[in-house]
Amino acid sequence: MTWDVQLAKLPSQAAETWSSNADILEAWKRHVLRRGAKNSQRNNITFAGVFLRSFQVLVTSLETPDIEAFIAKMGRKCSKFINSQPPQCRGNKLSIASCPLLLVDVPYESCSGYKPLDPQGVWSYICAINLLYEWLVEEGRIARNPALAVMRDFASKHSALFDERRRKPRRRTLSQQDVRLLVTQSPINHAIGYLLMAKCFLRVHEVLKLRFDEEYCNLDEGWMDIPANRDLGDKRKGNKRLVLDSEAKRWIKVYRLWWEDHVKRSDNGLPTTWTLLLTTFGKPWGSNAVHNFNTALHADAVRLGLMTGKETERQDRVNSHCFRAFSTTWARGKGISHADLQLLRGDLSPGALDRYDDYLSRLAGLYQSFGPVLSL
Repeated sequence: MTWDVQLAKLPSQAAETWSSNADILEAWKRHVLRRGAKNSQRNNITFAGVFLRSFQVLVTSLETPDIEAFIAKMGRKCSKFINSQPPQCRGNKLSIASCPLLLVDVPYESCSGYKPLDPQGVWSYICAINLLYEWLVEEGRIARNPALAVMRDFASKHSALFDERRRKPRRRTLSQQDVRLLVTQSPINHAIGYLLMAKCFLRVHEVLKLRFDEEYCNLDEGWMDIPANRDLGDKRKGNKRLVLDSEAKRWIKVYRLWWEDHVKRSDNGLPTTWTLLLTTFGKPWGSNAVHNFNTALHADAVRLGLMTGKETERQDRVNSHCFRAFSTTWARGKGISHADLQLLRGDLSPGALDRYDDYLSRLAGLYQSFGPVLSL
């Protein structure tokens, strides 16, 4: 007797009928939420949603000039304008009642605080719209992608700016003294995140993934592994292991005492989570963890005098990625090779290096030679 694995073909499902762009948006949301990191899902839904709500006719009937007109309109949107209910203005002391974006026949330039949306911000709309149309082609709703030409033209027009941004990202540069101030003068449940990002080349979503489970953490041996958790993002494609020096281990052990005292526990007294970073209430940072942690960082930076709280330019704000830039700059200043820097940053190394290099045996030496020292 053999196991019968014969299956009958399921009946074909009739294509959903769309009578409005709202219907398309709901179908798009279901598609986007099936896979991908949370921040990418949010961006694709948000930016494509603005596009879908901007037209009365179905977007399946639009042509390339229609999409170009939308992109031109978004390029003139004020970067300080927040289209909420009610609308808000991030400009200091600027009244939303006099905003030219909400008035008829009033030139945008009449507002002293008007600043058009940065091309990088417009590019976010284009990328989401292009993905939307690729999906519509895949679903057989349209024959070709009308957004592709718009995407290519915009990328060509702003290629010099995008190349310059890749070489010189708009990011605040933190000194060793800045990092020490943020670590030593912030609440311990914030400080431990700042310390690990600065010393271990981490993105914010990577430090939010860290756990105290034995599978992922051994303080006696001095290592932590970054667990897989796509809900928080998944940009790291290479090395998952962090090596902790004496400075990091000492701070984590102190923080662990706070953690044990604050973590929420079940009826049997066991922790309800083994997540390393907890809020003051003893819980993980939640579904909007990356935003919430950066908000806490901004509050700490303002309190410590590193920010005023009124910064409008990205390069003036202290963000979580500043710590990763700090550790990268530190290692380069020590003369690290490009391949070893990729290893410490968790980037995917070129060629066969990832498959054949026994890098775990070298990690401790690399951290000792090139890992930042904060002298805490």
